[in-house]
Amino acid sequence: MKSSHVILIAVGVLILAAAAYSLIGQADAPTTLTDADGLMVQQLLEEPGAPGVPGGLRVLSMPGDPRGDAAAFYERAISLYAQQRGALPKTREHDELVAGLCGLLAEAADAGHVEAGFMDRHIPVEIGAEPDFQDAVEAIYELAINQVAYRYTHGDPEGARELALAVWVFGRRMFEGNVRLYNRVIGLDMMESAGSMLYEMSADNPGTPGVTAAPGDTEGTISPGADGEALRAWSQAINQIRRHWQPKLEVVMGIEPPIGDLVNIALNDGDRMFRIEATLRLGIHKHGPVGRGNRRAIQNAIRLAMESDDPVLAEAGRAAEALTQEEKRRLY
Repeated sequence: MKSSHVILIAVGVLILAAAAYSLIGQADAPTTLTDADGLMVQQLLEEPGAPGVPGGLRVLSMPGDPRGDAAAFYERAISLYAQQRGALPKTREHDELVAGLCGLLAEAADAGHVEAGFMDRHIPVEIGAEPDFQDAVEAIYELAINQVAYRYTHGDPEGARELALAVWVFGRRMFEGNVRLYNRVIGLDMMESAGSMLYEMSADNPGTPGVTAAPGDTEGTISPGADGEALRAWSQAINQIRRHWQPKLEVVMGIEPPIGDLVNIALNDGDRMFRIEATLRLGIHKHGPVGRGNRRAIQNAIRLAMESDDPVLAEAGRAAEALTQEEKRRLY
């Protein structure tokens, strides 16, 4: 065979390979943003404890009465706020609203039963869905935190501590008992705000703990002698979660995210929340200029979500599969 023929054949093979690549393409590989460490689930420590405290005293323990339905009290608080949200500050109606909300949070904190997903039911598993309670949960906890400050500066430190703890318990339940992103982020916000108030009060009164509790007591309380260090431990745990989440949130919520990382989160993240949210976002990006390889990877991830035994993830997969180009334009 002449060398010129060999050259022509080689050129032809290269052209065919280039054409095949343009038609088929390759999916983007994940980056170090979603390596094994990045995909690890983040949880609050069950007993953060306090350095130097013998026996790991309970610090901000969850209530233990299984007879009370905490979710019912939170639902009543949301309903109360929806009915009276227009009440103006410094009016009798506003004072009654705040008193009612704080009372319901306190009753909820004393109840031990919380159904899994108790706030997730308010957020449809749909692309672009918002909570049907709108800003109610955020407003309720902000009103309660303001009331904590008011009680503390007006001669009721014990009432302030009890209310701050009720907000903290609500936040922990929001974080640990739900899988939707909004609910869990608000839960962290609640714990951070209430913990900050509790820490400030413990600093002002280092020798005056809240309700005394023996090790292993199931009542929500601040353990004697452990206030400041224990609250600092919880704060560090919350900050660690936020630092770990931030890079992935930028991928999941980004306008033009690295598709390899988004698919990797949807398929492999240790946290159900991130798999669900990433799967929903795949429904948007399947219509973007992502290339054939990435589009196939997206469709495969959506298909696997639809086949999942996790009902919420499967629902997210169905929502992603159903989203049309026209609906994407309407949403974004």
